[in-house]
Amino acid sequence: MFTNKANGFKYWDVKDVYSPCEYSARADFWEDSEEVRHWWDGPICFPGDSNVVRSDDGWNKGEVDSMNSSFLNNFILQQEMVDQSFVGGSYTWSNNHVDPFLCRLDKFLFSVDFDEAFPNALQIELTRTVSEHNPLMNLKHIVKPWGFTEFGAVSNEKSCSLNRLVN
Repeated sequence: MFTNKANGFKYWDVKDVYSPCEYSARADFWEDSEEVRHWWDGPICFPGDSNVVRSDDGWNKGEVDSMNSSFLNNFILQQEMVDQSFVGGSYTWSNNHVDPFLCRLDKFLFSVDFDEAFPNALQIELTRTVSEHNPLMNLKHIVKPWGFTEFGAVSNEKSCSLNRLVN
C-alpha cells in the first residue's frame, strides 16, 4: 500500500499477479482477482503476467483462445480497469525460436481512478535479456513536470547539506 499526497490519494495499492498456466485454474485466478478488487475500493494497479492475450492482435500467429481471453476481458470490463498500451514493442513474450511465437502476456491493469490520477504515464517495454519475457517499466507515479523546482537548486542543496555535516 502506498500513499501519495500530490495527487490527493490517501492510499493506493499495487497487487502483482501471475495467472496460472493450467487452464483449469484460470477461472479461480480471475475470481480471486475480482475479490481483491472488491475488497480494495481505492485506486489499484494489477501488474504482471496474465498468460493470455486480449485479442488476435495480441500475438503474431494463430487465433486467440476465446474462453481464456474472455476471463481477462470480462475482468477489465466488470472491474472498470484500464489496459494501457505501451511503447517500445508490440509483444512481451517470445518462445525464442528461429521463427518465434510472440505475444503480449504482460501488462499493467489500472483502476480508472488510478489512471486518471497519472494522465502522463508511460508504459515502456524494455529489452529482454535472460527471460523469455520483456520487462515492462511503468512510469505512472514518477512522471511529473521536471524543471527548476526539481533540479535547479541542486548546487544550493549540496552546499547546505555539506554545511550541516561540517557544523
